[in-house]
Amino acid sequence: MNVVRRSRSMPAEMFLPFCCGKSPKISGLQWRSLSSPANKMLTTRLQPTAKSGAAEPEPFAQRRWNVHMDGVDDILGKLGFSRPCFIQGRASVADLFRPKRRCGIYVLHFAPGEFYAGQAVDMVRRYAQHAKTHDDIEWVSFKRVRLNRLNEAEREVIWALEKSGISLRNISLTSIPKGESDFDLLMSVQEQDRWLKDIDLVDAEGPRLSDPELRRKYRKKFEVFSRRDFSSDVIRVLRRYVSVSIPTIRRGECSFWSCSCLPAYHNRNVIIYSRINLYWQEVFTAYAHDGTLFFSAHMALSPLKNALGDSLAELEQRYAGLTVEDHKYDPGGSDQVNIEVQGPDTTLKVLQDSAVISAIRLFNLRLMKKGACVYNRYHCFDLADALLNPEQETKEPNQALQRDERPVAARG
Repeated sequence: MNVVRRSRSMPAEMFLPFCCGKSPKISGLQWRSLSSPANKMLTTRLQPTAKSGAAEPEPFAQRRWNVHMDGVDDILGKLGFSRPCFIQGRASVADLFRPKRRCGIYVLHFAPGEFYAGQAVDMVRRYAQHAKTHDDIEWVSFKRVRLNRLNEAEREVIWALEKSGISLRNISLTSIPKGESDFDLLMSVQEQDRWLKDIDLVDAEGPRLSDPELRRKYRKKFEVFSRRDFSSDVIRVLRRYVSVSIPTIRRGECSFWSCSCLPAYHNRNVIIYSRINLYWQEVFTAYAHDGTLFFSAHMALSPLKNALGDSLAELEQRYAGLTVEDHKYDPGGSDQVNIEVQGPDTTLKVLQDSAVISAIRLFNLRLMKKGACVYNRYHCFDLADALLNPEQETKEPNQALQRDERPVAARG
């Protein structure tokens, strides 16, 4: 039986259960007073001793509480979380969360010093699901959030924790994948490191997938694509992008990356020529807006900051028609930035910039290590042929396609 008592020196409002969805406002001085001898009972559990079997107070905070409070809990406190509750070995937390006060964002604290942040409409049910698959949960932090803000609040918390260097078990919404991945079976970790460091290395070895039915499905779309005004320019840029930014280009086709052809779009003034997709995200898009061709790329922000400083204004000054956008997709996590470039010629120059290539490579590899491409059912093999096998391109009436097929580097 666990016993928790309020000392005479402790204000009554501070004795409210911390996990019940209402976090009491406590000053720094009051927090420090919680660890005073008079209030040790607040952070005490009773365990039988080895000799007599009698219940004896054991401060479980001694495990790593000081580090806990100074590190993760300090960050969580600033994000609006209540003080964490010790839940190791629990099958249920129903007694800690009042009915109708269970909707919010939670952070699970695991024994190895890892964490998992998520959202719950009913925290009691969500914990029960986690407890079935994780036996190393020790603490839980919680803050109440309205149902219509769960997605936004979850994103904010995950990105804030990751930015602070907290080790998260999350896969979605994070930038850095954890542990072994399916992609490691295709490309070893050593080969991945080499590919990241050597931006001149192009991994185009191995066979390609053959799927006649999927090829047939998008053949007519590719024929329409080939007759479009900008099709040749789009292919030139996509070919360059794929060669410098995707590892295992041939072996990973369809499984880990895909290219769509003329996907539908809601704005009639915009024509999406193609998207390159990895995992759950588009990473590169070629589109025309009001008769002007643009290219949009998402990439890791940190390599660009390391090369150019916190401000990316230099990138905009270096390339006319380039705009840095603060746009992110959830699967790519917080270490992400979007650039948009007008025109194929400028885009090809940008795709020769070492800092940009490094940023794109890091971002794409992270996504591929997170999992397979879920958009492979939209993969256009005919378009991929033009990107991977330029010598086998179909010679369409659009003569611009035949104008100059030398590699970009050979054009000067």
